[in-house]
Amino acid sequence: AAARQPLATAYGLGLAAVVYQLAGDWPGALGLARRAGAIASARGIAYWSAMAEMLEGWAQAMEGQTRAGLARIRHGLTGYRRTQGEILRPYAHMLLAEAENAAGNQAAALAVLDEAADAAEQIGALMYRPVLGWARGRILGPAAGHAALAAAEAEAYRQGAMALARRIAALRVFEDAAGPPDPNGM
Repeated sequence: AAARQPLATAYGLGLAAVVYQLAGDWPGALGLARRAGAIASARGIAYWSAMAEMLEGWAQAMEGQTRAGLARIRHGLTGYRRTQGEILRPYAHMLLAEAENAAGNQAAALAVLDEAADAAEQIGALMYRPVLGWARGRILGPAAGHAALAAAEAEAYRQGAMALARRIAALRVFEDAAGPPDPNGM
């Protein structure tokens, strides 16, 4: 099927990789992104080649290869911008923010999320509001991220994204149950 329908195959594999990424399954996202990227690169499908590279970079960062992962995401984002694609730009910035956070760069991660939110507003892609708030809440951590998670949950419910709203609610409940970190490390 990939030989006869390379665009559809790269598109399908790329979107499946996004689903795995949103579920936090970096090995699954990595495998699908590599397959999508191989097809897209071989056939000159710049859009999905760039998206696959960003997803691969995110997976690398999540597995601890943060420097390489960040470089791949940035390179992929540059390639994506060359395609004049806009609809996934906020998502791409979210990948970069999560990788920055994995590298220990919380301030940079939050600044990139601000860019993502601005991009989403510019293109009218309001569906990103709850996802970006969810990412912000996770990056800020249990105490500081509570308000961001509450706002993201409310926005997800408002938009009818019930599965996302329940996932955010579960994270809030988990973080509330865990309580604040023990300053003595115990």
